[in-house]
Amino acid sequence: MNDEAINLLGGAARIRTRARGFAPWGPHGATLGLLEQVRAVLGEYENHLPLTIRQIFYRLVGTHGYEKTEKAYARLCEHLTRARRARIIAMDVIRDDGGTIIRPNGWGSADDFWPVVRSMASRFMFMRAC
Repeated sequence: MNDEAINLLGGAARIRTRARGFAPWGPHGATLGLLEQVRAVLGEYENHLPLTIRQIFYRLVGTHGYEKTEKAYARLCEHLTRARRARIIAMDVIRDDGGTIIRPNGWGSADDFWPVVRSMASRFMFMRAC
């Protein structure tokens, strides 16, 4: 890398990272077989989609003899990430439970709001500090 490019990066060296967004991928061999097993699991649980990767993992372990190790789980995560980004497996069939979304309470009208407030008030009590 030339000096001008390094100066633009504030002195940091640029490293190569994976492509962002959707990206082509051509799995083969054992990985292709694994993806077929994943598709079978997704088909079996079609009425319960989306599944988490952990749910898919345990189904693969139980029915397809997939290795039950953290390394195998990490490998499955990587393959499914690549497969989804390559549109080999649909994004919406796997649930990403990475966080919780907290939404404020909301009501359609004051008539919906007041019964909730009355119910909360009826259960209200002061707590004594210890």
